[in-house]
Amino acid sequence: MSEEQKHSVIQESVLENIKKHRISMRSRKYFFLQTALFVVGLVIVFAALLYLASFIAFGLMESGVWFVPFFGMRGWFVFFRSLPWILILLTLIFALILEIMVRRYSFSYRRPLLYSMLGIVAIVLIGGFLVSRARFHQQIWQYGRAHQVPMVGGFYRRFGAPNMREVHKGVIREVAPFQFLIEGPEGETSTVIFTARTRVFPFRENGFSASDTVVIFGDREGRVIQAFGIKNIGQ
Repeated sequence: MSEEQKHSVIQESVLENIKKHRISMRSRKYFFLQTALFVVGLVIVFAALLYLASFIAFGLMESGVWFVPFFGMRGWFVFFRSLPWILILLTLIFALILEIMVRRYSFSYRRPLLYSMLGIVAIVLIGGFLVSRARFHQQIWQYGRAHQVPMVGGFYRRFGAPNMREVHKGVIREVAPFQFLIEGPEGETSTVIFTARTRVFPFRENGFSASDTVVIFGDREGRVIQAFGIKNIGQ
């Protein structure tokens, strides 16, 4: 059978199916609406990904967990143990959904799954980190606390800056030899005791100053923290 005969057979088959209402004609509005809904869905999924990624970065920095790898293997162990694995799993699920949606387009369809997935993850990680540094989550958290918004406050307390057993973040209020007083995010105060063997990053000849924000890595007993390591993250 020649190419012309094949084309004629296909054309007749399509026309026959249309006559029997097996194939329905779609207007341009239908395809425009379908594309618009797809684009909106794509934007929503990508925005959810950016929110989750930036929220994870915000939570790690706000709780101080982001800085504990400075203190060696013990710090790395606490870091991985303290990661919000539920949010990370949810982020991966959204990333997979976005990958499936993006692969509808030819520029992504012909690329290996691994490459396009890595590209999405890289964009989300970079974008999430930049959003987390823009005080976006800080403002939401403060609004939720000030106006006592139940869901917002509870979500940010549980995942944003949960109380850690070995990681404590606060602002120095008083300084004394080998100890200082810090004020936590909820206004609570604790006494931090350290020795010459305590790991301090970065090391400064003049020691600590009032108004410095620090992350303390160590065990707490009541209102006293025995510091294994201290990370000064500025004012």
